[in-house]
Amino acid sequence: EAAAILQSESVDVAIVDWHLRDEISAPIIDLLKHRQIPFVVCSASALEELANLFPTAPILLKPFGADDLLGVLERVVDSEGLH
Repeated sequence: EAAAILQSESVDVAIVDWHLRDEISAPIIDLLKHRQIPFVVCSASALEELANLFPTAPILLKPFGADDLLGVLERVVDSEGLH
């Protein structure tokens, strides 16, 4: 479903959960990178693992609160000039 949305809609920034049930979101992240859409990775995985996989992407560790989510999105919007 996410791939279809990315193909048909204009997306400024994405929040991607790395682990979804029994799969990972690598195909979605590859598509975001290809389309040069900034993204935030959220996961309950170890920070070191995620930092190695996504050295330039902001990482939001679960559980997180609304303030954490808003803060990371503000940083992405500011750094990408998406105002």
